[in-house]
Amino acid sequence: MTVPEPTADPDLHHVHLDLERFLRILCVELEHLCGHIDQLVDAYHEKQRRREVTEHVCRTNVATLQNEECGCFQFIRIVERLRAADYECLDELVADVRKRFNDVVKHSGVAPAIYLFADKKIRKVERYARDSS
Repeated sequence: MTVPEPTADPDLHHVHLDLERFLRILCVELEHLCGHIDQLVDAYHEKQRRREVTEHVCRTNVATLQNEECGCFQFIRIVERLRAADYECLDELVADVRKRFNDVVKHSGVAPAIYLFADKKIRKVERYARDSS
């Protein structure tokens, strides 16, 4: 993510700064999501150690979580590559982010549930961006 260059139009520059903030916050939210997935993986290993779940259940659930985490990392890379200056408004940026995330799920074998979790983060950051501008 790069900070947009000032433009001759101060309103447009303000919009691009808001979009840049949206991208930075979304990236942080997605990083937190990856952290939560890591915690769930650790929790399943602990449950197996305590014999609360079988090894098969643990491995199956951990594999699913790791698949979702892989998708989450792909989403972060997408957000990091986006440039606020390429968009005219928040709606356009959000629609493109959702499309790109959906494409990852469709074409990479990532569990579809990660899109739902990521979309919750998008909505959260979008609400914040709208309320703070």
